[in-house]
Amino acid sequence: MARIERSKKYISDAMLSLLKTKSYEEITINDIVDKAGVSRMTFYRQFYDKKSVIKYILDSRTDNFIANFEPKKYTIEENIRYATKLLVKDKELAKILINSDLFSMIEDEFSKVIVGKKDYTNSFLVGGLASIYYYYVSENREETAEELAEIIINELNTEYLEKQIRKEGN
Repeated sequence: MARIERSKKYISDAMLSLLKTKSYEEITINDIVDKAGVSRMTFYRQFYDKKSVIKYILDSRTDNFIANFEPKKYTIEENIRYATKLLVKDKELAKILINSDLFSMIEDEFSKVIVGKKDYTNSFLVGGLASIYYYYVSENREETAEELAEIIINELNTEYLEKQIRKEGN
């Protein structure tokens, strides 16, 4: 692993660790660099601020999802079933982001995963999925990943959405 990537990993791991014991607002750059074992200069070479660390963490998880699953190869239902496994696993991070008024960062990640051109259907799907996930996390729901996937699929007319998203020219 290259030095830059290693530094980013140390910093993001430190941020995740700190989020377990402190609120986002309470965490300082000094807290992060102390926990990561890097200098402030190293931090600022990699990140602009602590919000950019969160963005890096979410981007990394989304990129990993896309690399391992390749959403364009699967139906919407298959994508939802796979994604809910990851969403349920990341529930604690989502709860922290909700409490820190940063949930919109998660919604941005949804838009990277939904395939097709940016249009009303795509916007509806991203917003709906993000809203369901927000409700699931903020209300501390206990559905399994499979149950959550079924709820989402039942709320959608996936056949119609599949046609809209997979239209010729998208």
